[in-house]
This record gives sequence, structure tokens and C-alpha cells, in this order.
Amino acid sequence: MSMEYPDCLKLAKRDKQKLDKLKEWLEAEARQRGKDFAKCLHRHWEKFYRLPLYQERGLHMNYALLSQAAVSFWEDLLRIKAYHDIEYSDRHKLAAHLFKWLSRMRPIKPGNDHSGASKLELEVLQANALFALACTQSFLECSEFSDSERQYIIYASTNRDIHAREWSMIFYLLEKIHPVGP
Repeated sequence: MSMEYPDCLKLAKRDKQKLDKLKEWLEAEARQRGKDFAKCLHRHWEKFYRLPLYQERGLHMNYALLSQAAVSFWEDLLRIKAYHDIEYSDRHKLAAHLFKWLSRMRPIKPGNDHSGASKLELEVLQANALFALACTQSFLECSEFSDSERQYIIYASTNRDIHAREWSMIFYLLEKIHPVGP
């Protein structure tokens, strides 16, 4: 027994409606989780900004960009979890997607336009990458990265388009290289 063309169209429309409902749910869930997660990221920012390296640098957080990074983080994770039918993401994926979105959104901005200065200081230019790395390391179970590893991560986040799955693999390997404890 074969299906008639109108029956196939009905099934396709029904499947599209299910997908549209799933998409709406994912977007609403990502917005809610992103809103809560942005508060957590704000606490990380407060600790980060208190570091001696960043005091008196005139940096400020653009909270709209921070919130968008948090929502985009959750949109990615929820979409991937729904597509692959997994319940939990491992910490490397969490770290990778967070790093990806904070690096992409660049929510930390200089307090002034520095139009009179010949160039921005390196610490100011790298603030977004360093903040993303600091937030990311809260997901990982590893000791500190070496200076060369940190420099590569900062360079790659500002000058390369590396996808979250590659960041996930990088963070996994770095965690293996730098285990916590003896």
C-alpha cells in the first residue's frame, strides 16, 4: 500500500509543525537559561575586573552583549542536545561553547575611545579572550595552563575562527595534560 501525494504533504506539514514548536520551545528555554546564566557571568566579571591587571584600565561590561552570549550559549547546547538526543553535555562542550560565544560577542569594551592614544594596551585588547578563558576554566578540572598554551588560546580566539567542537577537543586535551592534584 503506497501513500498518496496529499497524504505525504499532510505528514510533512505535521512534521514541520512539530519542528516549529520545538524551535519555539528551544528559543524560550535558551532565553530563560541565558538570563540566569548572564547573572553568573556577571559575577565572574566582577571577580575578573578586581584583578590587579585590569584595575584602572577603564574597561566596562556591555551587559547586552554578555546576555546575548549567554543566550547563544544555551541555544547551541539545547539544539545540539535535541539533535543528538543526549541529556547532558560534558564539561568540555560547556567550556567550548562558552568560550566560543564570549570570544565572538566580545562584551568587554574600553571605557573611552582612546582616540588620543596611538594604540590600545595589550591587556585591554586581550581582555575578552582572557575573560572567556577565565570563565571557561571554571568548567574544567585542570591545573593552570602554561604561558604558551594561554598565549595560543588568546591568539586563536582573537584571530582564528575555531568552532566549538575543536575548542572542546582542545580543552579535553589540555585537561589531560594538566590534571588536578598529584
